Amino acid sequence: MKARIVIAALLAGVAGWSGWWLYGASAQKAALAGWLEERRNAGWVAEAAEISVSGFPSRFDSFITGLSLADPEAGWAWDAEEFQILRLVYKPDRYILAWPGEQRLATPHGAALFSAPLLRASARFVPDTDLSPEELVLETSDLKAVATAGWESTAKRLVVGLRRSAPGTAPDEPYDLGITGEAVTLPPPLLARLDPAGLLATRIDRLKLDATFAFDAVWDRKAVEGRKPALTALAIRAADMRWGKLRLAARGTVRIDDEGYPVGEIDISAHNWRRMLKTAVAAGVMGQEIADALETGLSVIAALSGDDSTLDATLSFADGEMSLGLVPLGPAPRFRIPQRPEE
Repeated sequence: MKARIVIAALLAGVAGWSGWWLYGASAQKAALAGWLEERRNAGWVAEAAEISVSGFPSRFDSFITGLSLADPEAGWAWDAEEFQILRLVYKPDRYILAWPGEQRLATPHGAALFSAPLLRASARFVPDTDLSPEELVLETSDLKAVATAGWESTAKRLVVGLRRSAPGTAPDEPYDLGITGEAVTLPPPLLARLDPAGLLATRIDRLKLDATFAFDAVWDRKAVEGRKPALTALAIRAADMRWGKLRLAARGTVRIDDEGYPVGEIDISAHNWRRMLKTAVAAGVMGQEIADALETGLSVIAALSGDDSTLDATLSFADGEMSLGLVPLGPAPRFRIPQRPEE
């Protein structure tokens, strides 16, 4: 008698859990299909050949095949053979995102096919419909990009980590960003624009960044679909790049003023800085006369360190201008143009 009661209770539990899982899987599938329909109503191209959910009894794993997304107004498009969204039933705010197969990404500047044996991300979101990320880690190895224009770019290893900063870390909406890259070969068109004279190596041997970026709004689903948050502040705790014979390190803090210009200071250390000047002249970033004047002034600063091939100086931003040490460099970059109220 007792055995039958236990068996009946187990069967009822299994039936209840199965029904609940089927309801959750159906809801997740409907939510994905509904989002695609919302994007189509907003003027996007948003199609999928198939959406399926599996993983019973402990997972909700969504598989989207033949995915095609495009925002005609922004001029970008993404096509994927398959996109996977994987999560445990008992951790609804945590996801594993995976991109098996080949991806096609098109922008106003061109299109390329991406492939990698490993291309995945782990993500933790605020548990609401806006999908604001609390933490995101993207990892890839042996990444290859082949452009329709004929060029190729690769990365042996690339890890990008994004985490919502602790309250009070920075004004507005701050995010900690960490990037580690190894053996990154730049796209030839970008390399040609940066270095038309061919003075630089084609591969960045090492890239590392540890910084906090603050924005005027949260990065969430609404930001992807509409207005992109604007940068308001930047704190670089450590940045290091080894590019052939060049090495550049930096740390410092700047904020973006009401006119969209940076204000603050960044301490930099540049090895083989004279080659950087030559590259800037060849790229048309500065004229030869300005470069000669900079080299004269910066040589004095570099000599103070005991190694004139290494420059240790402070890059300063103020009043829409920038300078390196006591040497003026000209207008500072403008990160955003403020919106003026109509008079």
